[in-house]
Amino acid sequence: MIHIKGHVIVLCIALLAVCSSAQAAPYEDLIPAFNRTTSRVMARHIAVPTLANLDYAAYCANPVTYDPQQFHPKQPHNKVMLADCTFSGLLSSPCVSLDATPLTAAEKNMPIAWEPFQNRVWKELKNSDFVKVAGVINGEKWADPSIFMPYQRIVALYLHQNNDSTQLWVRIEFMPWVKFIKGAVPQGKDGFGVLYGRLSIQGFDSAGIKKAISWIRSSYSAQVLTRQEVVDWANELASYWYPKLNTDVLPLNGANAWPFPETEKNIIRTLSGRTIHNPCVVIRGNPLGKIIYNIYVVDALPEKQESVVAQSTVLKNAGAVDTGLSKNFSDNTARFNAELAAHGSYACGLRASLTRCRQRRWGLKAAGTGSFLRRISITVTAVTFCCKNPIKILCRI
Repeated sequence: MIHIKGHVIVLCIALLAVCSSAQAAPYEDLIPAFNRTTSRVMARHIAVPTLANLDYAAYCANPVTYDPQQFHPKQPHNKVMLADCTFSGLLSSPCVSLDATPLTAAEKNMPIAWEPFQNRVWKELKNSDFVKVAGVINGEKWADPSIFMPYQRIVALYLHQNNDSTQLWVRIEFMPWVKFIKGAVPQGKDGFGVLYGRLSIQGFDSAGIKKAISWIRSSYSAQVLTRQEVVDWANELASYWYPKLNTDVLPLNGANAWPFPETEKNIIRTLSGRTIHNPCVVIRGNPLGKIIYNIYVVDALPEKQESVVAQSTVLKNAGAVDTGLSKNFSDNTARFNAELAAHGSYACGLRASLTRCRQRRWGLKAAGTGSFLRRISITVTAVTFCCKNPIKILCRI
């Protein structure tokens, strides 16, 4: 009975993922009037915790990643109109609204956060085309290359099915201090200008692009994570951000509401008495000495479950697993065996050399060499790993 109940839960979550992901937005903001430039707390509810939705909730307009530095770039000699924003031909049909694109309502509600996507598609498929696209668009310096920060960034990817082909559309955000793009009007109160456009993939590996699109639809945007997988995602995210943003995942310790009793009082005051119930993940960041919280609320999930969507399809298409030995492994093994044949066992040679060292350097008798070896075992281990000829090095100590 328990086994059957578990499968019913899995089936329900699968249906929820298939239905909701096509209609609902990736997340819902839980704090009214949220603004990435001024808010100290970002709280978001993710109804369908696919990896794509979680990544988008973390990377979209997050105050933790917002850099408040202001710049005053030199203005281009000629006016830069919206139609001029093609970025060396990578972008076509630039516009300022999703409504001006051919995207359907369901496609508009399934954005992919660009930065984590390009990293994951490289890790999963070894496809670097998306990194190259970002390099060109994010690297455009207009009339003033002296400013080190990007003037604009690709922030989201959208898939549009056009008959038998899939079009790639992107959202680009201009930093608030970029004032010379005519028509790139900020869509919110944070001052970021927005541009949408169709991505040209001519010249890229078409087979690789198709694999990336298939991976998005069959795995990245389809498979619902378990509670533990959500926690693992948060730990990986905080570790990735930590060197620059000083982020940590805080333990819940059984708490079913945030803020915690130990939360900073100035942070609590910004909430105006608001409480976030049933947080799944709490991340505390300290970029530039400013404490900022990310709270992620995920609908109840079983602690463990089988992969919900497209798992059988992924395995079916995976093909046979290569169990052969790699060339690198075979070459290293042959090299090691050749050294043994030429020089003998390192263990025997090391013991003999240490005995000579002991007699010559410290004037000690050869008896009890085992005790002597134990005392310097750490040194021997370090030298063995770091040196090509550890016996010769140790004899010179």
